[in-house]
Amino acid sequence: MSLAAYPLMAIHGFKWPKRPTAQATGYLLGADRFGHWLGISAGSAWHHSNGQQGIFEQAFVKLIPSHAYWSACFNLSDKLIDVDIVLPNQWNDQLVEEIDLEIDLLKMADGSIEIRDQAEFATVCQRWPMPTSFIEQVHSTTTQIYQQLQAQVEPFKHVGAQHLAQFLQHVAAEK
Repeated sequence: MSLAAYPLMAIHGFKWPKRPTAQATGYLLGADRFGHWLGISAGSAWHHSNGQQGIFEQAFVKLIPSHAYWSACFNLSDKLIDVDIVLPNQWNDQLVEEIDLEIDLLKMADGSIEIRDQAEFATVCQRWPMPTSFIEQVHSTTTQIYQQLQAQVEPFKHVGAQHLAQFLQHVAAEK
């Protein structure tokens, strides 16, 4: 199937409370029991709210689970899996909005797992107060995802890599 057969989705990123950060476009590849899968091609443009812009150097797929406090990107780089702790994404027609809550979990190619930006999360909570229920959910989700990455629970074991491989086949067929 050609990439042109997949609907394009605008992806708008924000930081808490809803400060614009970046915009990009991806292909809506479909949905499964884990959520919606988007494919972003190498060479696709991104635009930052501060005026910076660039292109993605590598293709990747992004999983957006329904009603979850996280989303994940699956890559071929050293950072194989990059999980963002977020508010549940908002979908409007061909647009998905994601409010990033700073904390990231990274599964590296060597199997190590890192939790990043916890201090930034604390700073954001002080500067822009957040409901206690959100803060508790962030900590709970961070712990849950860390455990899932460690135990290689799907979609973090094979499913994400399979979606990435399928997307890369579509990209290669376009060349």
